[in-house]
Amino acid sequence: MINLGAYLDVLDNSGALKVQCIGLYKNSLKKGAKIGKIILIVVKNSRISAKINKGKLSKALIVNTKRSFNNNKGIVIKFNRNSVLLLDNKFYPISTRFRGPLISTVFSLEILKRLLSLGSFIL
Repeated sequence: MINLGAYLDVLDNSGALKVQCIGLYKNSLKKGAKIGKIILIVVKNSRISAKINKGKLSKALIVNTKRSFNNNKGIVIKFNRNSVLLLDNKFYPISTRFRGPLISTVFSLEILKRLLSLGSFIL
């Protein structure tokens, strides 16, 4: 679960390293956002030659959370850190590739089609 003010790692090659959650959309306001939800973030730390600079607002897709997640097959999945992929205003990824696994059962078909070409490992 990702709540307001949470710091997250970035898994893509956009140049941002750390981001902070400053907004949750629709159903996530009461309990927090889960894997597969879109949040509003601000970049807190970035590389010098980055596509997205420090202080910029953006949207992000939650990919990994520390909270355990039950798969449809009965498998419990848990990650070591909270991490996101950065998106533009049309909900397309800013980056050209990302590190780490994706859980395909969580994402909607529209978002999954956009991410399949970028991914390295899909569960």
